[in-house]
Amino acid sequence: RDYSPIALQSVTDPISLSLFDEVLVDLLDDDRQRETNRHERIERRWLGNLAVPFSTVYSNTRVDGTFEVSVPPGLLGYKRSHEPSADLGALSSHAQTLLSLFITIEPPLPP
Repeated sequence: RDYSPIALQSVTDPISLSLFDEVLVDLLDDDRQRETNRHERIERRWLGNLAVPFSTVYSNTRVDGTFEVSVPPGLLGYKRSHEPSADLGALSSHAQTLLSLFITIEPPLPP
C-alpha cells in the first residue's frame, strides 16, 4: 500500500459508519418462571448510516460537528410520532436524525 501524501490525496473512498441500536428482547413466555428463569436475546437494529469523505478528514486533519444520518423511511420496531418525544422508542416524522462526532487521524499524516 502506498501511504505517500500524493496517494492519500487521491483517495476518493468515504469513511462509512453504520449505526445500530441494541435492544434486549425477553423470550420467556411463562410469567410464572420470571423469578427463576431468564431467556433473552440481544437484537441489533440498523438505524442508518453516515459517510464522511476521507479526503475531508485528510485535508483538514480533523472533522468535528453534527451530521445528518441517512435513515430508511420505515424503522422496524420503532413508532413514528408527529410530536417531539423524549421517549427513545418514538421518532418524530419530521425530525432529522443527527450524530455529533469527532474524527481525526492519529498520528497525523503528512500533508
